Amino acid sequence: MKVSIRQLEAVLSKMRYQLLGYKDTTDLAVEISLTQEDPGSGVMVDCLTIKGIKPIADGEESTGETRMEVEVYPDSEKLEPRASKIETYKINDKNRY
Repeated sequence: MKVSIRQLEAVLSKMRYQLLGYKDTTDLAVEISLTQEDPGSGVMVDCLTIKGIKPIADGEESTGETRMEVEVYPDSEKLEPRASKIETYKINDKNRY
């Protein structure tokens, strides 16, 4: 599968800043997989899926987690990557308000 280096660079940069912030020097581990997805055209194509989870800092174990998943399509599809950002937390957590 061929992907655009411009798109891949943009995805990794966006993921890093969305999950870690601009000043954080923490490294971000990502999981990469190849799947079949429908980008909305009704045809299944190869898809590079990149998943990242924000590292939980000391003392924040009960606050939940933030994760991001991005789908990158082959260069031949001429589609921009699409992302989902999911934040999970306890509803009754008094620290959230």
